[in-house]
Amino acid sequence: MEEVTVSHDELVFLIRQRQPDALTLLETLMQTKMIHYVRRLRAAHRKCLLDEHDLLSLAYQTLYLAIDSYQPDKVHFDAYFHVLLERELMHALRKFNQPHHHWLDYAVSLDEPVDEGASLAELVGEEDAYLHRQKHSVFVQLLEQEDDLDWEQRTVIVLFQRGYSLKEIGNRIQKNYRQVARMLKQLQPFLIGTHPTR
Repeated sequence: MEEVTVSHDELVFLIRQRQPDALTLLETLMQTKMIHYVRRLRAAHRKCLLDEHDLLSLAYQTLYLAIDSYQPDKVHFDAYFHVLLERELMHALRKFNQPHHHWLDYAVSLDEPVDEGASLAELVGEEDAYLHRQKHSVFVQLLEQEDDLDWEQRTVIVLFQRGYSLKEIGNRIQKNYRQVARMLKQLQPFLIGTHPTR
């Protein structure tokens, strides 16, 4: 019996017609390509904090994006997905290879056991004034809060509470002072002991 082969373009058409089996088949066909690209690009960007699982998850998201935005009259699906996949992976690798992400490489949790079950905080104790200040700082409290704030919003709050001007905060997050002022207005419920904006 002759084996029937279906092109990627036909699979995309079937997926858009709400055929779940077509999506499963396309994912299987593209899996090798995605794993290959993830491993190759990650090997070239070893300082990046994203692991293989993170990048593979992004690759699948890119596949779904490609399915939604693909226009068959312009290019073959395989070539289109190839370009999108490389672009999205490189964007993520560059984004998470910035200096402000590298501190995680050297971070040590105060709660992590280092000697027979004792945490670093317990070993140092309250006698270390610097460590005590760090542990009880507004910055650490904000990081440990469970809420919907993203990294940029947390940065704005901490810098504002430390007395930075709107312009200085804007320089840190690459926004102008008006955008920072709007963010602070939205973040008002999260601000502790606020001072007038400058």
